[in-house]
Amino acid sequence: MKTVTRLLSIALVSSAFLTGCDLGIGSGTCIFCVPSAGDASLSSLSISGEMLEPPFSSSTTTYIVRVPYSTTSVEVSATTSDSSSSFTINGNNSSPTTVQLVVGENDIRTVVTAEGGATEVYFIIAIRASFAIDTTVGWNGTESAAPFGDGGATEVFGQTFVVLADAPTLQRLSFSLQHSPDDTSGEDLFFSVVVMAWNIDRATGPILYESQLQSITTAQSMMTEYLVDTGGLILVPGEEYVAFLSANNGSWDATSTLIRVGFQNSDVYFEGAAWTLDSDNNPGLITSAAWDNTFGTADFVVMFTF
Repeated sequence: MKTVTRLLSIALVSSAFLTGCDLGIGSGTCIFCVPSAGDASLSSLSISGEMLEPPFSSSTTTYIVRVPYSTTSVEVSATTSDSSSSFTINGNNSSPTTVQLVVGENDIRTVVTAEGGATEVYFIIAIRASFAIDTTVGWNGTESAAPFGDGGATEVFGQTFVVLADAPTLQRLSFSLQHSPDDTSGEDLFFSVVVMAWNIDRATGPILYESQLQSITTAQSMMTEYLVDTGGLILVPGEEYVAFLSANNGSWDATSTLIRVGFQNSDVYFEGAAWTLDSDNNPGLITSAAWDNTFGTADFVVMFTF
């Protein structure tokens, strides 16, 4: 009988130790109980006006949200499953909490702490889209400026632009080009894309970026986007620059091939404009001679991504 009683006592104590429950024996709480660590989950998590990917679930702890470039901040709200639990959003214990966003990925961490000490972290990766200067909007896909190239044509076609304060890194840029039907040479054109600082009516300073030689073949009879990756060119916020096509193929000895450059005969991008220069195969004229602004406030068809 003593053996049975001892085994029963051990079983009861073991049960209390394993479950952490009050068995209702004697004065109440068993001294062998291990307190529950508590519930550190969220019952809701949201970002103002945006959709989480995937949709929220208390058991899912990692999310992605995508916002446009124009969104500079978001408000993050959370609610705990257990009212006795607490949380912080990027170190702030208020809900909603305003989080400022930079271009690219932004980490937002909601750390939940239960009364019993358990913790859980919910991650949101907020991706703010890059800024783009885009003059393709409204373009008919065929309108172009005068032929670009050598052999009596203008060798340099450029688009000026201004760098924004919170998007100073130029990632890539493009022009839309077509082999000109006016050309009868049968030659391909080799050209480079160059970025320099701009001062009133001409390029200034050193070359900041120059692409590898690009080519457009005689078979390219339709307007095509020619894209170059600048590798993350860091520019100065608020300053003006020019991105231009040089038909002088790096050696300043261009062929006579002609191509057409996509053109918007309207002021699509009011902070920049289309400029040209007849450099006559002389690189020194890029910075010493005034460029031609025949088009006024009109723009070439370009896409600059920051």
